Amino acid sequence: MGVGSRKDKSRKEMKKIVALCLMAVICFSAQAQIVSSTSSTKIKVYEGRHGLSYGVSLAGGYGALMEKDLWVSYTGTVGLYGDIGYNFGPHFYLGASLGVQQRTLNWYDTPSDSVKPVAVRFLINPRVYFLSADSSPFVDLRGGVDVSSPFEKFARLELGLGYLFNFGLEVAAGVDNEFWAPTDGINEVFKMGGIYLRIGYKFR
Repeated sequence: MGVGSRKDKSRKEMKKIVALCLMAVICFSAQAQIVSSTSSTKIKVYEGRHGLSYGVSLAGGYGALMEKDLWVSYTGTVGLYGDIGYNFGPHFYLGASLGVQQRTLNWYDTPSDSVKPVAVRFLINPRVYFLSADSSPFVDLRGGVDVSSPFEKFARLELGLGYLFNFGLEVAAGVDNEFWAPTDGINEVFKMGGIYLRIGYKFR
């Protein structure tokens, strides 16, 4: 075999080696890109529910008022709330809501002004998400007081189920109860129970 043929064979072998090296580099780069993309996606899934969170919500409800163990009236409510809280990981949230609630009370089928039509509510809101993904169902608990009447004994409790969508919209529905004792000399605790629907938006 001549010197020229050996050189040609060496060049061919060198070209094969270079081609294999280039293919290996390309495959490695593609694999690294896929891993990087996957890692970024995983981080994005969780970053929506870590740290400080704030939003707004609109709540409406319908219920009945009990006096001496008898349901004697019905009431409709609507309220606008500002929400702020902290996400302790993707599953647990603890926050607070401050809002204004409008109530219409009918006493024995007659409109009544014995209960303030407008009240300011302050509620504590623990929440548990079932999934770690951006979209998740959750169980919601809210409890608080009427800060517009500090001398009136009042308590409100809400328990509901909801769903948070990955673009920030949340919807929840459940049952609520209110207990209060008027300050006009009536020595009695009133109880109000009903259902509610809450629609909100989480900015973060």
